[in-house]
Amino acid sequence: MPLDPRVKRFLDVLAAGKPSSMLDTPVAERRLGLAELMKLSGPEAAVGGIEDRTLPGPTGPLAIRIYTPIDAKSGPMAGLIYFHGGGLVAGSIETHDSIARRLANAGACRVISVDYGLAPEHPFPAALDEALAAVTHIGPHAADYGIDAARLGICGDSAGATLAAATAQTLARIGGPPLALQLLMCPILDYSRSTASRRELANGYLVDEATLQPTYELKVGVPGASAGINIARRLGLNQAIIDSARSKLGTQARDVGQFLDKLHADLRAAESDRLRLKAREQELEREKAHLAAEGRKEQQAKVREMEKKLESVLRDFEYQAREAVLAIQDRAAAQKLSKDAERRVAKLRREFREQFDSSVVAHSTGADQGDPHAQPRVVKQVAEGDTVKLKSTGRPARVVRRVDDSHFEVQMGAMKMKIARDDIAEVLASAQAAVGDSPVKAARARGISVSLENEGGSVASEINVIGRTADEAEAEVDRFIEHAFLAGMTQVRVVHGVGMGILRRTLREFLRNHPHVVQVTEPPYNEGGQGATLVELRQ
Repeated sequence: MPLDPRVKRFLDVLAAGKPSSMLDTPVAERRLGLAELMKLSGPEAAVGGIEDRTLPGPTGPLAIRIYTPIDAKSGPMAGLIYFHGGGLVAGSIETHDSIARRLANAGACRVISVDYGLAPEHPFPAALDEALAAVTHIGPHAADYGIDAARLGICGDSAGATLAAATAQTLARIGGPPLALQLLMCPILDYSRSTASRRELANGYLVDEATLQPTYELKVGVPGASAGINIARRLGLNQAIIDSARSKLGTQARDVGQFLDKLHADLRAAESDRLRLKAREQELEREKAHLAAEGRKEQQAKVREMEKKLESVLRDFEYQAREAVLAIQDRAAAQKLSKDAERRVAKLRREFREQFDSSVVAHSTGADQGDPHAQPRVVKQVAEGDTVKLKSTGRPARVVRRVDDSHFEVQMGAMKMKIARDDIAEVLASAQAAVGDSPVKAARARGISVSLENEGGSVASEINVIGRTADEAEAEVDRFIEHAFLAGMTQVRVVHGVGMGILRRTLREFLRNHPHVVQVTEPPYNEGGQGATLVELRQ
């Protein structure tokens, strides 16, 4: 069959610059020549992803490159382990990158290109050992590479195809891992070089006899008298000729042959055992790493739980310390109470240290597991409508609603926020006690006679003092606050308008110093803004 004229010109150009025998070409130049030749394979095909990794090799880490096809779906997919060509002395995952990309996209599979060792730095059987190590590692760990183990194949081109075939045969002898596909592109499988195509196309077609000559060097190891017969049998020569040759061997030669056959069988069995032991060792290492990771997770969970408990203890300490400071803020009594304050602070420190130490010991030993009494102190009974004091702010707030067992939504002035149960220091007034239990009723319940003007009437929750002078407004607001407090109200509103701001400032300063007022805040814009003031009353 005649060649395409363009291919013929290309081969002629290559032949003009090539030495008569590749034996005359240094290995470095041969590798460079292959790298330059592979640049003619066309532009890089876009793929879904590329990742460089290593896996355990027979003499150390073995480099691999993983190609994910374009438009790949999530989940495991078919996989193809690829070995590049180059006569086992040239080529790499870089030179054959374009082929690996096209294989991934064309096959809609994940391709793993193996960068096996090249001769002469890594003499035979280093390449075969590394190819075998790659397949025996990837097979049991296919899921780690996003590959379906039931759809794992092996592939190669030229010398890489020969390597793939030899690896597949070795896997069949040692029992796996199983392969679903063997894809061999222009492999060298017949070392007799006796086919018609090898004779007719020996020269002038890029890969010629001189190029292949270094590949066919026979490396003699520990020969036996029957080694030639065994090689002939593996090459597929006529069995009758092989049997005739065996019959002409002497007794000693036959014994040596049988010994070598047994030795080879033992070596294959030993290699199979070695691979199984290596796989088991890797499995144990993975299990060990898994257990170590689980142990770290458990320890981290314990540390986080411990941090939460200590945070609650510290919050209690800060609250108690703040209460102690507030108790001695009166400058006139500060000197008298200095000794008492020191004692209280020392007591708090002592109690905090005891609670801290007991929490650490209980958590470390697991003694507080499932024991609610061993947990940091929290207020148990909290209901909607209760007035509570917060540890984080030291100020009172009203419980608007219960979010869950551990969280509540509270309102502090005009501001609403979500708090944890352990942020509640104490319940200042319960909702049940607040309903109908005004200070007047509470006093009468204790036998105190109290009479009020217009007692039967209702008390408004809002007063409007717009247009009043500062003194008039202050007097009206004072009476309004007194009535609201005695009626048991928790919050009222004073409308004073915006104006120049004089009336607003006067009233707010007056209210901040009022004995019945807990807090003075400005309502939101849609509820009056600067033109009104919200007043939180004591309970």
